[in-house]
Amino acid sequence: MSLTLEMTLDFPPWNGNSNDNELIQILSMQRMGGGFHLDHKSADVLGIDLEKLKTTAVKLSNSVATERHLILSTALILNRLEERYQHRIPYLLNVIQRNQHWLKKQLKQDATVSFFKNLEL
Repeated sequence: MSLTLEMTLDFPPWNGNSNDNELIQILSMQRMGGGFHLDHKSADVLGIDLEKLKTTAVKLSNSVATERHLILSTALILNRLEERYQHRIPYLLNVIQRNQHWLKKQLKQDATVSFFKNLEL
């Protein structure tokens, strides 16, 4: 199922029948060109240690052309989407795949959960 401008949003999390404020926060962090930008407010809502993320970003290879904070934010958010939401909200598959493709292109390698797990976040 894909989202279109013509459809009504009469399903969770949009209809208020679930407790998915986190998902709405995550989806609002998407960047038009790809990736997810994690700021202080979003990190607080999601319970993510932004300072630890920034410290870990410094450790990323300098060969990464894109802002390292954006790379790690995206990897972290994709991991959360896959673990908590993908199995019960089918339309997220397109969001996840599109951002995995973007991340893979930025890293010039497979954008997998193993990449995220090796970051010590």
